[in-house]
Order: sequence, then C-alpha cells, then structure tokens
Amino acid sequence: MNKLEIQTDRLELRLIEVADVEVIHRLHSFPETDEFNTLGIPENLQETLEVITPWIEDNNATEIRNYTFAIQHKTNGEFIGLFGLRLGPKNIRGLRYGINYISIIGIKVMQQNL
Repeated sequence: MNKLEIQTDRLELRLIEVADVEVIHRLHSFPETDEFNTLGIPENLQETLEVITPWIEDNNATEIRNYTFAIQHKTNGEFIGLFGLRLGPKNIRGLRYGINYISIIGIKVMQQNL
C-alpha cells in the first residue's frame, strides 16, 4: 500500500482505504452531494464499497494516475470530504489535471450536516 499524505496547518489528505467506507457512504448519501454526483445515492454500504474499491486499487498501483484522498481535520481526525486528482499522460503532465469537484462540494455538505 502506498503511504502518501499531504498536510496543512489544519488538514490532512491521505489516500482512502476500505476503513473509510462508512464515512464515504454517509457523504454520498446526502442529497446535496447527489445533486452533483453522477453515481447517485448508494443504497447501502456494499454498494459504496463497490464504488470505492477501484479507487483504492488505483491508490495501490505502482504508478498512481488516479488519486483519491480522504480529507480530515488534523487535530481530531474527523473526515470532512474527498479529493480526487487524475494525472494525465506523462508527456503532458503538469499541463492537464482533473479535480473531483463533487467531493469538494461534499466537504461543505458534511460540514453543514455535522
């Protein structure tokens, strides 16, 4: 398993893992998140696990191209959202990247529903 963490004064971004399934399920279950999420609201934890398993597999690849990070408060470890980063081909890397905006919106939703 890759161990990659990004830290700021207040936040920690770390690669997601199976143990995150419950908090990710909760995030994806909010109607406000679903409004911008093409996956729809998952019916149960198993469905959420099926969605995130490829993300975890990507995170565990030798050369990661699609990163999915859990965002959590540094002081108490509280989950507040997801952040996705997709790297383009190596020959144009640095010029092209994608950010999972749905998850960034989810941060606001999680904060409002805590």
